[in-house]
Amino acid sequence: MNTPINDAVKEHLSHISYHTPSNDGSGMGLLTDNYDVTELSYTDNIIYRRDIIAESEAEVAKVFGSDNVLFSTSGSTTLINIAMHALSDDEPFLVYENAHGSVFNSMRMMGVKAYVSRGMDIIEAIKETGAKRVVVTSPNYFGKMVPADTFDRIKKETDARVMWDCAHGSHFRFSNLFPKWDPSCADIVIHSLHKTAPTMTSGAIMHVSNRYIERAKTWFSMIHTTSPSYPILMSIETGVKYLLEKGEKVYEKAVADVEAFKDTMKNTAFHVYTNDDPTRVSIESAFEGSLVSSYLEHNGIYPEMTYGNRVVLIVNAFNSDKLGLVAKYLSELELDKLFEDYQIEYKKKKIKHSGLKAGKDFVGIKELTFYRNFDKVELDDAIGRIAYKEVGLYPPGVPDIYSGDLISAEDILYLKEHIDSIFGLLDGKMLVAAE
Repeated sequence: MNTPINDAVKEHLSHISYHTPSNDGSGMGLLTDNYDVTELSYTDNIIYRRDIIAESEAEVAKVFGSDNVLFSTSGSTTLINIAMHALSDDEPFLVYENAHGSVFNSMRMMGVKAYVSRGMDIIEAIKETGAKRVVVTSPNYFGKMVPADTFDRIKKETDARVMWDCAHGSHFRFSNLFPKWDPSCADIVIHSLHKTAPTMTSGAIMHVSNRYIERAKTWFSMIHTTSPSYPILMSIETGVKYLLEKGEKVYEKAVADVEAFKDTMKNTAFHVYTNDDPTRVSIESAFEGSLVSSYLEHNGIYPEMTYGNRVVLIVNAFNSDKLGLVAKYLSELELDKLFEDYQIEYKKKKIKHSGLKAGKDFVGIKELTFYRNFDKVELDDAIGRIAYKEVGLYPPGVPDIYSGDLISAEDILYLKEHIDSIFGLLDGKMLVAAE
């Protein structure tokens, strides 16, 4: 048989990575068949952890200062689903600003009453909706944090419980150059370790307060796979240990390398900026980010994502010293020559997404409507129908269309323009509420 996955991965083994996973490209030396074991007498059981997994989770909880930590080898998406179910002892839910698509999928599966608020004060939104559960995502894909007092205000001014999706902030604990880390800010916190820590893909952890640990463990046993990857479990330990021992030093160098990169790129066709997370680098130009990314990939450099006119790099301990190469290629770029083959396509495009937020802008509160049944229709036939589920660009996985939205012709045009990076479709077709 043909092996297209094997062929593609092996062909590109030498590329420079500014994407997840944030390890050294070898899984920190854990990619070996000898480590791929199962639940045995000496390996514990992740569903009913009593031995080495429980011991390791306790060690990691000490490192982060958390009440409890649960490991996942199914990624943070699974943990978000578990966390949302653990917090489903009351409703309604309020999603503050942006959230990953998995948050909305969880609410749909639970059938809870739910709202999204954007562009307004969080306390005002909680009071107006009567929210008992709040989902906060911080930082976002661009490294931007919510206002520093957000969690304190929720705790002091409301009785709402909080799920903090901190998927992109697992490295904050390990350097004073990053935003402050405080696990007590929320009842449950999600870290997608592989995004910014030297952990293998799908390695994630969930910090759980004592108040919710029993519910979290119960839902974990019902949702998480019963067959965890032990190389990923090992990489969680290895990645956290590495950052505990070397984090301050390696991130001091990484941040310095980023600053040097920004200085080098001054007076070029590209503007480089960082946000609250100094290792999340966004490169802006007058061109579609996908075109700039294609040029970098042609030279063996693979960014994390593109969004509108931006290219985003995740800088870590293993790639910061290669930023000089990124600067070299971009500085030498002859824009007219490079994009000669793209001009017809480019002239048809409009740069719709710029700045630090993702998803379609609106100000106020939107109530979500979850339907039991759906129809699958061609994109053009979805105009005037009601969206069954969230649809948007991936990455970052933030919705542009929400459950219950009336789908417009402009929405469909937007989807067609970005059809290669859309989440929420099924076989290229739109899911709409059944008539």
